[in-house]
Amino acid sequence: MKLIPHLRGNLLFQPKSELPIIGFARFAMMISAALIVVSLIAWSTLGLNYGVDFKGGSMIEVQAKSGQADIAGLRSVVGDLGLGDVQIQQFGKPSDVLIRIEQQPGGEKAQQAALGKVLEAIGDSYEQRRAEVVGPAVSGELRTTGMIAVLCSILAIIKLLRDICQVLQDISLMYLRRSN
Repeated sequence: MKLIPHLRGNLLFQPKSELPIIGFARFAMMISAALIVVSLIAWSTLGLNYGVDFKGGSMIEVQAKSGQADIAGLRSVVGDLGLGDVQIQQFGKPSDVLIRIEQQPGGEKAQQAALGKVLEAIGDSYEQRRAEVVGPAVSGELRTTGMIAVLCSILAIIKLLRDICQVLQDISLMYLRRSN
């Protein structure tokens, strides 16, 4: 068969060839360390940008009564209400929209007033399917469990790397014992 090339003896890397990858290790570690320091400084000075789920606020699910939802139109209408951080996203069907509003100063009455403003502003072209108010206590709990989950995953990755290094060391010791 002439269509299948004869590749016997052709290797991608020839035996005993040297790749200069190790020479870049020190440079790569310095770049990584610099990026880690920059990110820690940015995190400590700027802080994290928590969303409605972590700060508390309201979530309203609406559905367009006819056709697709006009996300850009909703953003301009709801953004002009002066309610702070407002996030609008489409989910599920093209007619379904989730509107998130940050925690309003003034407690529960202010949250309910903000919900009323949003529903009045979007008009009759959308039907409210559900509305939820997420308080700061729930948000704080969510933040805490999220940070615990991240810490546990980091510890699991460190353990995995340690185990991989141990296996590689065991294999290299077996190889050295065989060659002697």
